[in-house]
Amino acid sequence: MESLRESGYWFPNPNRTRLFFAPKATMLEKGTGYVQNIYVFFMGATFGVTDYITLGGGLSLFPGVDEQLLYLTPKVGFSLTQRFGVAAGAIAVSIPDEDEGSAGILYGVGTYGDSDRNVTLGVGYGYRKDDLDNDAMFMLGLEYRLTRRLAFVSENWTFPGVDQPLLAFGLRFFGEELAFDFALARIADDGDAVFVPYVDFVYNF
Repeated sequence: MESLRESGYWFPNPNRTRLFFAPKATMLEKGTGYVQNIYVFFMGATFGVTDYITLGGGLSLFPGVDEQLLYLTPKVGFSLTQRFGVAAGAIAVSIPDEDEGSAGILYGVGTYGDSDRNVTLGVGYGYRKDDLDNDAMFMLGLEYRLTRRLAFVSENWTFPGVDQPLLAFGLRFFGEELAFDFALARIADDGDAVFVPYVDFVYNF
């Protein structure tokens, strides 16, 4: 939905259902979707089956690799109020090694705000094959649209058994259908912090 600002009409946020890696509780409308590329080597697409159900998936594209990673990202969600929604889903990855099988995350998220300015809190449990972790991971994220074509995004995780959280922050550049994210993720190991760049492209249809 467009909004009128002092600088004119702001077109809808074309990447409103996700932070960087993590999903928001915001849902795609039925019949809409997007294609996403992460780090050049990961390609995926997500589609609104209904206003309450989305189904996504993708694969890795590493040159010279015979068996690629495959993943599915189903999500179910709905709005409790005009500004607050909840959703649950999974990020399931098929690992080429038959001994490893599949792994992923089962999660629930809540998002408060509108498509331009919002906060998301999530909780997830990792699994590998038939084993579900007993301890939860937590995520806190936000998106704040600064201008017609620019937003600040942050996504932050805590993991069981890891002392330091993973912190990610960056900028989202977009047009009416295309969005580009550039962020830095802070990863700490034994007290030494390393900043890793993150990039992705999203095209809406």
